[in-house]
Amino acid sequence: MLCPLLLLATGLAAVSAAANAPSGFVATSGTKFVDGKSFPFHGTNGYYIPFNDRRLADDFFQTASTLKIKVVRTWAFSDVVAADEGKRVWFQSFDGRQTKFNDGSTGLEMLDYVVQQAGLKGIKLILPLVNNWSDFGGMDLYVKSFGGSSHGDFYKRTDIKEAYKAYVSHIVQRRNSLTGTPYIQDPTILAWELTNEARCKADQLPSGSCSSADIASWMTEMSTFIKSLDRNHLVTSGDEGFYARSGESYPDNGADGTDFEKIMAIQTLDFGTFHTYPENFGTDLQSYALKTIQDHSLTAERLNKPVLWEEYGIKDKGSRPRIISEWHAALGRSAIDTSLVWMVAGPSYEDFDGFTVHPGDPYMKQLVIDPMAAIEADAGSPTAPLPPPKPSPTSEPAPSQPPICTGITITATDSRGRAWGFEEGKSCMVRTCESTAITAVDAAGRQWGFENQQSCLIKTCANKTVTTVDSAGRKWGFEDGRSCLIV
Repeated sequence: MLCPLLLLATGLAAVSAAANAPSGFVATSGTKFVDGKSFPFHGTNGYYIPFNDRRLADDFFQTASTLKIKVVRTWAFSDVVAADEGKRVWFQSFDGRQTKFNDGSTGLEMLDYVVQQAGLKGIKLILPLVNNWSDFGGMDLYVKSFGGSSHGDFYKRTDIKEAYKAYVSHIVQRRNSLTGTPYIQDPTILAWELTNEARCKADQLPSGSCSSADIASWMTEMSTFIKSLDRNHLVTSGDEGFYARSGESYPDNGADGTDFEKIMAIQTLDFGTFHTYPENFGTDLQSYALKTIQDHSLTAERLNKPVLWEEYGIKDKGSRPRIISEWHAALGRSAIDTSLVWMVAGPSYEDFDGFTVHPGDPYMKQLVIDPMAAIEADAGSPTAPLPPPKPSPTSEPAPSQPPICTGITITATDSRGRAWGFEEGKSCMVRTCESTAITAVDAAGRQWGFENQQSCLIKTCANKTVTTVDSAGRKWGFEDGRSCLIV
C-alpha cells in the first residue's frame, strides 16, 4: 500500500527454511507456517514504526502486545537522495550512482530498536526491502539515480540490480547494535520480503518494457541471492497477489504486470502474499474479496505452499464491521490461516489513510479481536499431524500436493465439498471450473466444463439462493467467492 511519507518527518534529533532452521525460527510445512508446531496468526502492518522517535515505536508495541498480536510487518527501507539526508530517518542515500548506508541513530539503529522491542514482546517481524511506490524512496529512485528512464529498468538493468543486492546484503548481514545479535541469527525476523507491491506500474516513471516474466525472473534472482546469505529465514515476494487470467477483470487480468501463479511457483520463495483493497481497485466490496480469498486458497493447496493475506482494509466505516466479518468468515473456510490487517496503530499515531484503527475504536473487535479469538479456538482444537517439512532446495520443482486428477472419476467428496479421485496409487483432487460453461452432464447428473485443455467439475451450490438464470434456464448462485450451479 502507498503510505503518507510527508507525515512521518517527526522525531529527528526455500527453499523453505523448514529443513535447516534452528529452533525458534518460523518455517513452512505444506500450506502451513510452523515453529515446532502449527503457527497460524492474525497480525497487523505497522509500516511507520522505524521512522519516528522511539516513543512512537513503544506506543505501537504496547498496543500490539495488549492485543496479543504475534506478527507485524514493517518497512526495512527508507531511501533518500543525498540532499535530503538531514530531513528524516533514512537507511540508504543516493548521490547519483553512489550509495551510502546510514548505520547511526537517524538510520538503521531505528530498525535495530524495532527488532529489539519486537523480540522482547514476543512479536515476529516481516521486513520488506524496497517499495514499488515513491514513498520512502522506492524503485524509481534507484532507476533515476542510475540514469534509467522506466520502472521496468529496476527489474532488468544489471547495475540497478547490483545496487539493490548491495543494500539487501547490508541489511540481511547486519548485527543489531542494541542486542549484538546478527539479524541472520535472530528468530524475531519471520521473513525477508523482496518488495512492497512489485508491479510493472508505479507512481512516477512510466512502465517501459516490463512483463510478468521480467518480475518473476527478478524475484527468482533476488530470492536466490538472499538464500545464499541467510539459510535461517523465510523469503517471500510482497506482491499483491494479482492473477494474470484471460477474461478476468482488473486487477486479475495482468494489467499491472504481475502473475501470482508464476510468482508462487518460484522455488526460492517460501510463501505467497496477496493484498485486498476493493475501494482502491474499483471492485465490489464483498464479492471481489470472497473470490480472491478462495482463489488464493486453491493456489496454495495446488502448489502446497502457504499464502499470507498480507494487507487488506475498508475505508467505509459504515460497512466495515459487517464486511470485514464476512471476509474473515470466508478466510476461516479456506486453506489460509494467516492474515495481517492494514492497520492497527498506537494511540499517538493519526489515521492518515482512512484504514487505521486504534485501541478503543469500535472496529477493533471485527478487525483484530474476533479473528484472534478464532485462531486461539482453532489452536485448541485437535488437529491432524503436520506434513513433513519441505526438503532442501534442488533445481527441480517440488511436486504439487495434492495432485490434480487427470481423469474425471470421482471416488469421494470431503467435508468442504471438494471432489476427489484416485489415480496412480494416490488420491487426487478433481479440478473445479473457474467459469460456468457446461459442456457435458455425466450419468450421475454432475455438470462438467472444459478449461485449460482439461475437464473440470462445475461447482454446485450448498444453498438455493438464486442470483442469476442463464439462457438455458439454469439457476446459479454465488458461494465461497465463485458462481455455483443450483441443482
